[in-house]
Amino acid sequence: MINDWVGLLSLPVPLLLFIYTLQIYRNIEEKLKQEQELSGMRSKALRDSELKYRSLVEHALIGVYIVEKKGILNYVNPRFAQIFGTSQEELIGTSIWNLVHPEDLNLVTTSLQKRLAGEVKSQRYSFRGITRDNKIIDVEVHGTIICLNGESAIIGTLIDITDRKQAEELFRKSDKLNVIGQLAAGVAHEIRNPLTSLRGFVQLLKETGSEGNNEYFKIMLSELDRINLIVSELLTLAKPQALNFLPKDISKLLHIVIRLLNVQANMQNVQIVTEFDPGVLLVKCDENQLKQVFINLIKNAIESIPHDGSVTVAVHRVAPQNVMVRVTDTGCGIPEGLIPNLGDPFFTTKEKGTGLGLMVSYRIIEDHGGTIKIHSEVGKGTVVDVILPLEQPEGGKSTKI
Repeated sequence: MINDWVGLLSLPVPLLLFIYTLQIYRNIEEKLKQEQELSGMRSKALRDSELKYRSLVEHALIGVYIVEKKGILNYVNPRFAQIFGTSQEELIGTSIWNLVHPEDLNLVTTSLQKRLAGEVKSQRYSFRGITRDNKIIDVEVHGTIICLNGESAIIGTLIDITDRKQAEELFRKSDKLNVIGQLAAGVAHEIRNPLTSLRGFVQLLKETGSEGNNEYFKIMLSELDRINLIVSELLTLAKPQALNFLPKDISKLLHIVIRLLNVQANMQNVQIVTEFDPGVLLVKCDENQLKQVFINLIKNAIESIPHDGSVTVAVHRVAPQNVMVRVTDTGCGIPEGLIPNLGDPFFTTKEKGTGLGLMVSYRIIEDHGGTIKIHSEVGKGTVVDVILPLEQPEGGKSTKI
């Protein structure tokens, strides 16, 4: 070791400086190499981490989005696109306002502006969205503000809560129905007894009274019958009857109902038109209850027409194992905002209606494993679709809706 130092010191000074500089250069080069290797490892780790997070987001079961300042979608994951019935490519770069129901635009705009302005850091709320095929869905979003390319943006998650909302609405209606049922049972029994007595006395007075009062008796009897009908509907809600399910030809059943209502239709200059698929379409049902449903629906259709018009009753096989009864009228129509309330207790669009007839109809069709759907346009008319499972031959199974 000492000999090495002695040998070095015996060298010329310029050469010593060169060797020293070379050593420093090698040390620097080694350090740079180590730092590059470390940087490469860090870059790889960063790339791996980015790939993991991107894969996590791309395969997430909830929607993920980034919205820029002007409402432009900078990024959406596949689930977000799937919820709105479209693709990532079609959504990225477009305006988020295209996905929001017009009535909820103000809500979404206010929320975005508050977060982008820094008034609130994050926010969770729900609104109605519109899918590519114009279907209305309920969604819930939770977003927070971030900095993207030097500008404020919002990153968040979105979930489809349509099924949850529908379940909550069904529960609300069911809960309300239970309360109404308990109330109806008491009210109906209290009213029916004196009602029977009143009708009997009015009938007796009519038979023994003077001719000039006949018109008044006619009105009184009509109103008493109307009260009796309301009581019957209340009792149906409060105390569902035992059902007697038997296979019945839906077309024959409807012909009977139409014959019953033809007199009322003729009096109002309304024509009832039928469009029935050929052949026998059997539905396992309680005949009297289904008649009650179709009397309610066709009667409503007739009464919605202020003057000359038509009611079309159509029967068509749909899907492999279902039948659809469609009642279409050319009446005044129902505002879109009121349609969700149809079937609620005591909600009606008719001057002398109670809302109970349609409510009873909904319950009966549900008991038969079917559904009722209503579409309407003010000034054009209303379409009511009743879908029921067809009765299957021995060994087959009917499809519940």
